[in-house]
Amino acid sequence: MAANHLRLVSDQDYLDSSTKKESPRVAVSMQQMLPLLVDAVRTNRNWLSDFSDETVEISSDLYHVLLAYKEMRRAA
Repeated sequence: MAANHLRLVSDQDYLDSSTKKESPRVAVSMQQMLPLLVDAVRTNRNWLSDFSDETVEISSDLYHVLLAYKEMRRAA
């Protein structure tokens, strides 16, 4: 029977390992991404919840357009 090996891990070990394992970034156009996300939302795909805490970087122009659109939808 194989012996179990345990190792104590400090908070610093955890922080060091979590920053090293950051996923690589990929640039994707909105034209490629949006139809896939819209379809996933419409069909209620479970994998969307896996990414609910992810952050997405967008241009400040797009951010302001989205805010304006959000306000316009509230008014309607």
